[in-house]
Amino acid sequence: MDRLVTGADISSLGDCDFVIETVPEDLELKRRVLASIEQSIRSDTVIGSNTSALPITALAATLASPGRFAGTHFFNPPQVMPLVEVVRGADTAPEPLQRLVDFLSSTGKRPIPIKDCPGFLVNRILGAYMNEALRLLGQDTGIMDLDGAAEAMGFPMGPAKLGDMVGWDVIYASNKTLATSYGPRFAIPDLLVQLDREKRLGAKTGKGLLDHTTAPPSPTADLVPSGKSLGPEAINLLQKRMIYAIIAEARTLWEDQTAVHPGH
Repeated sequence: MDRLVTGADISSLGDCDFVIETVPEDLELKRRVLASIEQSIRSDTVIGSNTSALPITALAATLASPGRFAGTHFFNPPQVMPLVEVVRGADTAPEPLQRLVDFLSSTGKRPIPIKDCPGFLVNRILGAYMNEALRLLGQDTGIMDLDGAAEAMGFPMGPAKLGDMVGWDVIYASNKTLATSYGPRFAIPDLLVQLDREKRLGAKTGKGLLDHTTAPPSPTADLVPSGKSLGPEAINLLQKRMIYAIIAEARTLWEDQTAVHPGH
């Protein structure tokens, strides 16, 4: 914390070696911020974007020097998760990209090269998984039943808890990009639209699928049931629907070689 310096003006980034943009998932907003960053930094500064789903080449379109720009998609919570998707745009130059990878590795992260495409790798899989989970909730599945079924498969938290932590507005914005790019297989569930419309975004607004005014957060019951007493067969069906959504999108990712190295 002694090394943390804050500022209210982009000009304070002037002497940075590496800048990460992390404003909300809006293409034009990100382009404006990136252009402002570019005007305020040294000519050798590398720029990364923490975009969840927007193509890096599209973000770089208005930059004067797109060669020093790449995707650096961190995961929530970033102080814990080692993975960073490093996304090379059409104009990203090899030397800045390697500097970026070296920097991330030096901080204990695990940078993985990913092909530039909407949603990259992780959020395409996450989008398929979360959409299927939200469809299950829209079909009268209980929140605790769904999260319990996911956690029983080995997930560190269920989709309701995860969505509330990340923010349903972030998930909605990412999934809109996926739906626009990939069509019906990423059709956005009605429940996700409702959560965003009603600003029930999760922990940041105090309520999403969970009520965060209690400790620990408790499931709400006004949009979908909080939970039911499901038998093993019903729980198994929930698990199959969630995991099959992941497998189906993972197969598509493998076929289009989204991961630069198959071993990843």
